[in-house]
This record gives sequence, C-alpha cells and structure tokens, in this order.
Amino acid sequence: MMTSGTPSLIKQAGSPPSIALALIAVFAVLLPQGAIGQSTTNDQRDAGNGTPPSSPAHATSAPFELSGLEWVRLYSSGVGAPVDDGSAVTTDANGNVFVTGSSIGAGFYDYATVKYGSDGTELWVSRYNGPGNDRDDGHDIAVDNAGNVYVTGESHGETTSIDYSTIKYGPDGTELWVARYDAPGQGGFDRARAIWVDGAGNVYVTGESAESSASGHDFATIMYDTNGVEQWVARFNGTANNDDYPRGLFVTRRGTCT
Repeated sequence: MMTSGTPSLIKQAGSPPSIALALIAVFAVLLPQGAIGQSTTNDQRDAGNGTPPSSPAHATSAPFELSGLEWVRLYSSGVGAPVDDGSAVTTDANGNVFVTGSSIGAGFYDYATVKYGSDGTELWVSRYNGPGNDRDDGHDIAVDNAGNVYVTGESHGETTSIDYSTIKYGPDGTELWVARYDAPGQGGFDRARAIWVDGAGNVYVTGESAESSASGHDFATIMYDTNGVEQWVARFNGTANNDDYPRGLFVTRRGTCT
C-alpha cells in the first residue's frame, strides 16, 4: 500500500502461480443490480504481429434484467475483416454503459471506447491510434463523478516499444489528455492493466513494465493529477527477481494505493 509512491507494506505468499489459459476475445456483459461480469469466446485475434485474422469478432455489450435480456449492442470498426474485442466495462450513476477494448483500424489495432445510454443508444465512440501507428490495446476503464472517462492499456510508441498509454475523455468523448509511460531502460514492454480515479480526479494506473527487452517485468504504478501530470512512479520487483504481474488496483479515501 502507498500514498506517495513508497510501499508501506509488501506481502508475498506461495510459490509462483501457474499460468492459466486466457481467452483474449472478451465480451463485456452487464448483470443485474450493476454487478459486472464477463463472458469469453474463442480467441480470434492475431499472435501479436498486428495482422488481423480472416474471421470477424465484435465487441458486445449486453445488460440483463432478472426477467431476461434487455438489450445487446455490437460495435464494429467496419475496416477490413472486423476484429473488435471488448476488454473492460463500467457504468455511471445514470446507468450509462462504457466499454473499452481494441479494434482493428487501418491495418492495426486501436483503442476503441464506446458510451451507450441506459437504453443501449450509442452516444459516442472515441478511438486512439498511438504515435507508432501500430498495435494499441485498451485494457481498463473508469468514470469519475463528473462523467469524464479514463482508459488505459498498451500502445506502441514512435521510437519506443510498447508503453503505457492513459487517456482522459470528457463526458462527450472529447480527448482531453494522453499520458504515456516508458520504463527507464526504454527497451522493454510496458502494459498497463488497471486504472482507478479518486474523488479529486487523480488517476492511478498499474501494470507490468520491463526496463529492457532482456529483463523481467516489474509492477509499475503511476499517479497522475487531474490534468494528466505525472506525480510519482513506484516500481516493485519481487524477491525472485522474475516477472511480476499486477492484476488489480484499489485506492482508499485516504489515498492509499494497493
């Protein structure tokens, strides 16, 4: 846990976990009473080289009531063989639904973030193509009390490899700022996995980050202020000096980040 980027407590238990098979094509599903769940389908994405498969996949959002299906919406970029994968979903106090993920663009994947009204009406779509014009995958999404939307994930840089890329959108989907993070060594892969926004609009992002192509991944957690200015970066390398992968992020009202 931390409030200033310095760990105050570290606990590590058990032997290195086995790696479970993860299906990449994740379809976002909303469940009753605002509970969030996910369903998966067969992996229809490429093996990491940015080339889309021949068969299409679409991001799907489907809220459910206890009595059954309420509405379903499909999003497709409409470019080539459409490959659009939802990665994360959230809602706001008004019942609007926000989905982010990756979507094929002009030959490569872009972030694609969609806002739907509570009745399923598509209100806006915002896409992000990183400076490297290569593969960009949105992994997590958050919404603040003012209706601003925050997305984080991984994005190819112009002169770097894969970097964190965190975006703030206004309530109407207008891009307000983009904050990118590349590890000090500037040679490894940096993938943001989770995002949190506190009541003051500060943004916290965590993921795995490698300082070089030959080094293992460490936790890398970043705090930005409401304007996207980096406040601190905290890195954690486990005692085994191997790969370390965070899977979530929680910030208390006191600003303690876990």
